Amino acid sequence: MSARMNIHPTAIVDPKAELAEGVSIGPYAVIGGQVRIGAGTRLDSHCVITGDTVIGSDNRVGVGAVIGLEPQDLAYRDWPSKVRIGNKNNIREYVQIHRGTKEGSATEIGDGNFLLGFSHVAHNCRVGDNVILANGALLAGYAEVGDRAFISGHCLVHQFCRIGPFAMMRGGARVSLDIPPYCVADDANAIRGINVIGMERGGVSAGAIREVKKVYREVFDSGVPLKEQVEKLLKADSSPEVRLFLEFIRSSERGVCRPAKV
Repeated sequence: MSARMNIHPTAIVDPKAELAEGVSIGPYAVIGGQVRIGAGTRLDSHCVITGDTVIGSDNRVGVGAVIGLEPQDLAYRDWPSKVRIGNKNNIREYVQIHRGTKEGSATEIGDGNFLLGFSHVAHNCRVGDNVILANGALLAGYAEVGDRAFISGHCLVHQFCRIGPFAMMRGGARVSLDIPPYCVADDANAIRGINVIGMERGGVSAGAIREVKKVYREVFDSGVPLKEQVEKLLKADSSPEVRLFLEFIRSSERGVCRPAKV
């Protein structure tokens, strides 16, 4: 352990834990022996970090958060598994992040994410960069969330679902199908247009946004079977944003959410 740390005297830190310079640990926190914490990370009071968990630099872990416990999965058989978290994440109060189910597998979270209070990242999920999970958002096992996606409060994501980059789920939405990149999801497995504001904030050009909106209509309003239309559009020259949109749909194993019928 580095000498340049601020560890509250009531915190319980296993001497085998690896803590870098500038780590701060609040009252009554519990840190297990396999845990590795990067420089400048702050762990608030009553949080529990356990298991084979690596947390990078300059993160904040809020009050009562629990990271690295065994997965909530009946298939789990006490195998060694992992949690891997990047840098500059803000993980707020009572967030839960469980480790992988299968032996050697990991739950993975990238950089710059904001996980609000009581959100849940289940075993083997993969969360990209600059994602927001609002209060009470729940990701079931093996869900994947692309960069800059926004999952609003009390949204439910079924196991194995993929949420594309820049996608947004409105409050209370629930999905058991994939949400294509840039789309806004609402209600149950329904999408309602393109997340223009999120794309603008993420630095996507106005031209690329117009092109995505155009291809969205061509995919979903043509009357042609979805796979056939996607293959047709992939043959044309297009922007990287459009290709991401089309290739995501083509690669979907669960099927994708469709526009809501009015």
